[in-house]
Amino acid sequence: MRNRVATALGPIVKYKKGPKAGQLVAADIESWFQQDKFQGNSHIVAQWADLHNAVAQAWVNADPTHGPYVDAWSKAHPDPVAKWIKNNPSTPQPKAADLAVLFFENFSEEHPGMFPSAVTQTGADGKSQTSIQPVKDGSDIQANFFDMWRQEHPDADLQDVPGDLVTASGSGLDPHITLANAEFQLDRVASKWATNTNRDAASVRNEIDQILQNNVSAPFGGLAGEKLVNVLEVNLELCKRYGLPK
Repeated sequence: MRNRVATALGPIVKYKKGPKAGQLVAADIESWFQQDKFQGNSHIVAQWADLHNAVAQAWVNADPTHGPYVDAWSKAHPDPVAKWIKNNPSTPQPKAADLAVLFFENFSEEHPGMFPSAVTQTGADGKSQTSIQPVKDGSDIQANFFDMWRQEHPDADLQDVPGDLVTASGSGLDPHITLANAEFQLDRVASKWATNTNRDAASVRNEIDQILQNNVSAPFGGLAGEKLVNVLEVNLELCKRYGLPK
């Protein structure tokens, strides 16, 4: 979900006090992640998938490159897939999302301290090509593992941010975020899209803000809860309007 409304929270959360006051927490999340341990246990990505099953499944559907990547993995790993099917007889032909947790558990063993992320590179023909590769840093790690990092660093004094930015929903894989969350990220996201499209940032900001307002919903008819924004719908609209992010 890079470069969009649900982009990683790592780049925007900063320390409030202490020797790192004003500094971003992103680099510390990455360094901690690379140690590949959570609460003293190895294989942090496997633990993440086990703790956040729905988020792991949402990752498969969050980008058009993810599902095919998991499908290719399943063909290359027939034994664990066959065992999964045996243990889940009601799903004899599992889809990529069904195998999400199994995929991440296996990925964690084969690529400790790394996470599958979309990487764009320029080929010999000068064209950009995007593929899923194991990475040890970047916005996906900063977002998806912020919640676990926070659990291991409860005393870190951070600047105030919208509440749902500091939970698993901050990963950008949750279907909805609060409008306050989306607006908190608006300036940064608009700036990125403006750069990608060589347009005036203020104009792009106004357009994206209108997209947010058009996609707002209020739980229980507005009688309870905060206003929500459907991340998937907003991201699809951004891609439709501005093209795929660079």
